[in-house]
Amino acid sequence: MGHWNEALPEAMRADPTLKDIPSIEVLAKNYIETKAFVGNAIRPPSDGASPEARKEFLAKLQKHAPELVPFSEDPAAQEMLWAKLGKPESADKYSFKPPEGVDLPLEGLRATALEAGLTQKQFEKLASSAVSTLQKQTQAHKEDNESLRKEWGQAYEAKLLDAAAAANKVGAPKEVVAQIMTGQMNSTQLKLWDSFSKAMGRPEGSDIAKQGASNNSRMTPAEANLQLAEIMANPAYHDRSAPNHKLLVDKYVELMKLVHPG
Repeated sequence: MGHWNEALPEAMRADPTLKDIPSIEVLAKNYIETKAFVGNAIRPPSDGASPEARKEFLAKLQKHAPELVPFSEDPAAQEMLWAKLGKPESADKYSFKPPEGVDLPLEGLRATALEAGLTQKQFEKLASSAVSTLQKQTQAHKEDNESLRKEWGQAYEAKLLDAAAAANKVGAPKEVVAQIMTGQMNSTQLKLWDSFSKAMGRPEGSDIAKQGASNNSRMTPAEANLQLAEIMANPAYHDRSAPNHKLLVDKYVELMKLVHPG
């Protein structure tokens, strides 16, 4: 009588997994044991698993590891479970060192992680995600601020002072005034405060406004270009004999410095 696998198709006979199986009885025994193992295996459900699959997983977990009591109402048993999974006993036990220059609200993150029952590794992922978000926000603000500086030119600092003075005059919170003065708001908000300041008129009497510079430093490149066009359109600018020719030329040179600083 030939070997038991001779009845199999040629492709199956050549499979190396059948090489060390001496008989069909052993094959059947291995199959039965494998089925039993798979049936009893406790495999965590994937993120897309159905509620039924998750319920089945919890039932198997409780059956084979009753000491964990995963859904027990006993707080002590629940804490034992989380401790076994890696949850620290207190919020200050979560450790994470943010990159230099990143002001991460670690205390709040730790409290949230403890309440959510996160393990140390899960907390590290949460903190790393928060760092990434902060870095993206910081970079976005930097680019936004640089764009506004370019748009306002040498008038940038003076406009912030005027806007902060206007906000202070209407009783805005000190934190808001400080954010305006230091340019910590986004460009859209700063432009709104700038427009508000213009509508109010420069608050000359305020301490903040006194920090400002000359009127020329409050002029943006766009505003300077408009005045340059007006000067160029004035016949006296081109007529050296005109009484105000030198005044217009000096003003032209002054405005050009605003449009092309340095």
